[in-house]
Amino acid sequence: MATLILPPLLLLAGHAAAALWPVVQQPAPSAAPTSAAAKAPAAAPAPGLPNTGNATAPTTPPSETWAPKARAFGGYEWVSRPSRDAIMGFTQPMEVEKVEVVGGQKVTRDQVLVRGREGEVVAALDVQRTKATNKGPVDAAKANEELAQIRFDAAERAIKEVGMSPYEFQERRLALESAKAQRISAESDFRQEQQRVKQAEESVERYRIRARFDGIVELVVAEAGQTIDIQQPVIRIVSVDPLWIDVPVPADDTIRSRVAAGADAAVLLDVPSDKPQGEVLAGKVLYISPVVDAAGTRRVRVEAANPAQWPAGTRVRVKFAPAPRTDNAPAAAAAQEPA
Repeated sequence: MATLILPPLLLLAGHAAAALWPVVQQPAPSAAPTSAAAKAPAAAPAPGLPNTGNATAPTTPPSETWAPKARAFGGYEWVSRPSRDAIMGFTQPMEVEKVEVVGGQKVTRDQVLVRGREGEVVAALDVQRTKATNKGPVDAAKANEELAQIRFDAAERAIKEVGMSPYEFQERRLALESAKAQRISAESDFRQEQQRVKQAEESVERYRIRARFDGIVELVVAEAGQTIDIQQPVIRIVSVDPLWIDVPVPADDTIRSRVAAGADAAVLLDVPSDKPQGEVLAGKVLYISPVVDAAGTRRVRVEAANPAQWPAGTRVRVKFAPAPRTDNAPAAAAAQEPA
């Protein structure tokens, strides 16, 4: 019987892909679901990529304190996900020159994350910027036009007063026209050199991967000296403030409760907390699907502010009501009331 032997590079690529983009395992309810939302089927992520779209239903055991808090809170159970999630790479084959960030690092919009071997294009950009600031040809063309104008003005006076051969007069007129054309051409060339600076800058940007939003580096899989193929993932950036929850809600509930974009929502997180009610985030409904799926639910996207940077992928409960006030809120309000 023949044995199938995979090429070493193919095996290596498979292991790298498995290590790079593991699908986050989500928690599963230990008790029977309390609504049709928990029964809703989850869409499978695209092959070779992490689950960056709708979160899957929980599949791992909840924390010990989750069940009583969830019962007291009510609502619909699902799982959170990042509000921004970008897997980035180069748009052309590239040799990595430098990785500027590490996993877990906070980054800001437009920050350079990874640089390709960009020395040649950076040098070309510097040359182009020098050309774009060189106004010598334009100044020379203007001076030549001015001289031709002076000679032509003198010819006009001479042909009226002391006489000048028509041939010499026409020669000076044509010299002026030629000088004007040279000046227009020089100015056009100068503008083109300035426009080529933008073209050279865009060429340099193809050698750099920048953050498109404020977020956190979730994963980096590139090293200096590594050759990266086109469309090969290099780095993943996520933003967990705010969090998004695409919770499936029974269609009847959405209609009876008049759930709509802009409505208040409260989100209970399955995370360790000393608060009796648990960690509850204030949220808003961003979007509600106009389509009812096969399970009889509609997808409602809720955005919840997450300044504490609780991790995405945690089990949550969502209810469509204002978030409860914190424990110290009544005391604070009482302190502000006049005696």
